[in-house]
Amino acid sequence: MDPDMVRQQEEAEAASRVRRPVMPSAQSPAAALREDLLALRVDFEEDNFEPAPLPVTRAGLGVVLRATFFCLMLTGSGLVGGIMLGVKLGLVAWQSLAIGSIAGLLLGWQAAAASLRGGSRVTFGQAFRAPLLPTLIILVALIASMAVAALFTDISPTAIAQGVLPSYWLIVAAGAVAGFILAAIRLRKALQT
Repeated sequence: MDPDMVRQQEEAEAASRVRRPVMPSAQSPAAALREDLLALRVDFEEDNFEPAPLPVTRAGLGVVLRATFFCLMLTGSGLVGGIMLGVKLGLVAWQSLAIGSIAGLLLGWQAAAASLRGGSRVTFGQAFRAPLLPTLIILVALIASMAVAALFTDISPTAIAQGVLPSYWLIVAAGAVAGFILAAIRLRKALQT
């Protein structure tokens, strides 16, 4: 038989069960209402249907750019904050960089994952796997631009007093923009597969 005809027949049978004619009886109105509710409840349990799955949509460019932006902001904040914490604690330079790198990686990765989960229909696993490599790209770009800026501007307390600091942050910002573009391209590719 045709599946549409079977479905229409089942719908007609279900509708006829719901629209039963009310028979006058010696029962009180409350008992008749209770009997109707029980009959409806039984009818509902007999109908087994599965909800339609949500359509799978791919993350658009706006979702990717927003996630990459949050990733960049929190990776940079975690990196600088971790380095400053290491300096404040009097740690060696590589220990300060390690603390900053770990903090930047974790904060940026979680920010991108949260942005992907909140802004699109990306699965849970994909939202946490896809931004890992873009976060690493941003982190490496920031660390490399900070190292290059330190070499070219010769940052020291006397250099900061002379006003060299703005050129340092301009070089770091250029590295951040490059990292943002590369990470957005990588995140877009990761979300398309």
